[in-house]
Amino acid sequence: MKKLFVILVLVFGLTFAPSLGGGSIALAAPFRSDEVVTGGDFTLKSGETLEGNLIVVGGNVVVEEDAVVTGQLIIFGGDVTLSGTINRDVVVFGGTLELTETAVVKGNLVCSGGSVRGEEGYEVQGSEIQGFTAPPLPSLSAPARPSVADSVWSPARQLFSFIWNSLMALVTAIAAGLLALVVVLLLPEQTRRVSAAILTAPVLAGGLGLLTLIAVPFLAVVLALVTLLCFSPFSLLALSVYGIAMLFGWIAVGALLGERLAASARWQNVSPAFMAALGTFLLTLLTGSLGVLPGGELFSALMNLLVVSVGLGAVTLTRFGTQPYLGVLPSTPAPPMSDVGRVVG
Repeated sequence: MKKLFVILVLVFGLTFAPSLGGGSIALAAPFRSDEVVTGGDFTLKSGETLEGNLIVVGGNVVVEEDAVVTGQLIIFGGDVTLSGTINRDVVVFGGTLELTETAVVKGNLVCSGGSVRGEEGYEVQGSEIQGFTAPPLPSLSAPARPSVADSVWSPARQLFSFIWNSLMALVTAIAAGLLALVVVLLLPEQTRRVSAAILTAPVLAGGLGLLTLIAVPFLAVVLALVTLLCFSPFSLLALSVYGIAMLFGWIAVGALLGERLAASARWQNVSPAFMAALGTFLLTLLTGSLGVLPGGELFSALMNLLVVSVGLGAVTLTRFGTQPYLGVLPSTPAPPMSDVGRVVG
């Protein structure tokens, strides 16, 4: 179990740190210079500058117009109204963020749970990223002040955005496939047990996974509020395991897809690690491509939710693949995943 946890922590960090639009989500300043709001009301008044990060774990927070936060705005719960400027990223993991027309985010806007509402006129200079559990954010791309130049260049910008987002979806899928290859090489039996649980009890796994998706962030925020400590070690541990479990479940679904592809194509002497990498690549590419297509954001979000719920539930049922669910393994198992020297015949 210790080996599994260490490996997946590294994989989780390598996966999500580079994927956040080129902007680091790690805290920029030491904790002593950050403003931590764990309840009550806090207002950063107009003209004031906060040197550090603004971390919100509950409560009501207002950043007034012309107020500046030099670090990041990280929200784990509560209600935040942003009218000023955030010099780095804004990360929403639960709670509500309202962007007024004068709000400026110079980094990325990342939402993984919670909700984001924006008035026309606000500005996000970086990328707008939705996590696995985030709902669609239809208003985040609204231009501040349409002009003739905007109308002329709008088709070109849309084309460039489509090409760029498609490229990012491809790169993300390749990275996910490579990570799946590494995970299955190092944890063959654990991955197989999680995939077997998906086959045995997909409805139960999906329901349990959906419940876990909702419960874990809420409990982590409550724990942080109860202990009155920003980023309580227990909250951080819960959120880290939560993210690792989602990633491991996603790879297990990809491994199952790759196994089915190999069976359908009647491929012989195929390395399970290779097929897991291929299946995870195709799964990630499909969900990412749906989000790029016009009007496909909702379908992408629903597919992400389905895959993550089923995978996360299976990880929970098998305790991170350390034991079979009800002692059941697939009736026609693939070749042992430890046999990694084989290639497609």
